[in-house]
Amino acid sequence: MKRIVCAVLFLLTVIVTAINIGFFVKDSFFYSLENIPKGTLIREDFDQNVLFSTGYKLKVYQVEKTRRLPAGVRVELCNDFTGENRTIYWQTNTTGTIINWSDESSTIVSINGVTLDFSKHVYDCRDFENHKYEPKNN
Repeated sequence: MKRIVCAVLFLLTVIVTAINIGFFVKDSFFYSLENIPKGTLIREDFDQNVLFSTGYKLKVYQVEKTRRLPAGVRVELCNDFTGENRTIYWQTNTTGTIINWSDESSTIVSINGVTLDFSKHVYDCRDFENHKYEPKNN
């Protein structure tokens, strides 16, 4: 009985260690918008028609320089109806944002000249050489 308990504990230790190593490698060598620090809230931006019909608004955050990332602006899409929050925009070496909501669609917004259909696209400046943007699906 003691041998089985020791074997199970050893197996659990190996599994937990392997999972931790996997997360460390993922976070060290691969990036995603979800790994960007939250930052300091600068402002909320919304279009009244969009907010009342779909619940969507944008929160703009200033992110300070970290060991792995330069300073930049992160924009989070928030849905007041569902409580869903997700980062849709990340741009380094900037401190402000100009946001324009589209008149044609409730899911199209322009942030610092980058037009996004936030139901399909995200913008991460690290994905584009010289920050040249071409929409792509997630």
